[in-house]
Amino acid sequence: VAESPIELHAKNPATGKEPTATGLGLYQARVEKQTSFIIETLGVTAQAFDIFVTGPGNVVPPNEAIPVRCYQQKDKNLLAEFKPLSAGPHKIEVLHNREQVSGSPYVCQVYDPTKVLILGAEDRTATVGEPVQFRLDRRNAGYAELNVVAISPLGQDLPIEVAGVPGGE
Repeated sequence: VAESPIELHAKNPATGKEPTATGLGLYQARVEKQTSFIIETLGVTAQAFDIFVTGPGNVVPPNEAIPVRCYQQKDKNLLAEFKPLSAGPHKIEVLHNREQVSGSPYVCQVYDPTKVLILGAEDRTATVGEPVQFRLDRRNAGYAELNVVAISPLGQDLPIEVAGVPGGE
């Protein structure tokens, strides 16, 4: 489609009417990388807010509390930062006066690209003109978009075919 991808910006209906949270860090993050989101306070003091980030339940220790740092910004909003330590869904709760803000709790999909396994290409050799097949196992890597790119020795992109496998995501 011409001019694609088309981006639509969805607005929380509570924005401007009550405190809300916004930002990529509410929805996606990478293991061991700091991520953040903004709490739009509407001028309410920082002490009126509580933020809890809980790690996934399928790791050890399960449902671990992740430390969160908050910084008051010049515009009176709060910048919340945390660093996830394991892949999987993290629950983020943003409370204003002990009540969840609109949209809370959020689920942040945390991914770890080092946990993606390449299966079937161990010898790392290929013959020109012959197809190469391998599988990617991302079961322990968390959920994130996965791209596969093939580049020729001359630096040109090569055509590829990606197919799902039974039990794959």
